[in-house]
Amino acid sequence: MTKPGEKGRKLTPKQEAFVEEYVKDYNGAGACRRAGYKEKYADRVALQLLEKKHVREAIEAKKAEKHKRVEVTEAYVVGKWLEIIERCTQGEQVIDSRGNATGEWKFDSNGANRALDSLGKYLNMFVERKELNITTEVEAAKAVLADPVIAAKAVEMFRLAKQTGEVN
Repeated sequence: MTKPGEKGRKLTPKQEAFVEEYVKDYNGAGACRRAGYKEKYADRVALQLLEKKHVREAIEAKKAEKHKRVEVTEAYVVGKWLEIIERCTQGEQVIDSRGNATGEWKFDSNGANRALDSLGKYLNMFVERKELNITTEVEAAKAVLADPVIAAKAVEMFRLAKQTGEVN
């Protein structure tokens, strides 16, 4: 499967299987296992695959295809959240057993809160305050134990986080 901009670079059958499995749950190690890679090396192989430009492009293409197939867009999701918020916050008068208004109102506060929370997260209004002072791969390696295996894994994870935009 040749991807645009890859100048003939094709995915191997196992890489194609990895892409198919990865877009199901975005679990790299799990996708590796389901794609037929050895259990023992699944974590390492997942990192290596996700570092390959042609594999990442195939994943993005598969995600776009999946979104198009179900016709879910960002505008649709945001619109539905707004609709849910409006419906859940419409007040309804509380009526007593005789049919008289009690002066109290009820609404679906749980539904409204969940939709508002989801919308706020989407709009990045609630930023998790996990501040890291790790700015280079070398500092990332120093931040973990002196064990060279762990340090190498930390460097790999930092590079992947930088590539995916999780770290500036």
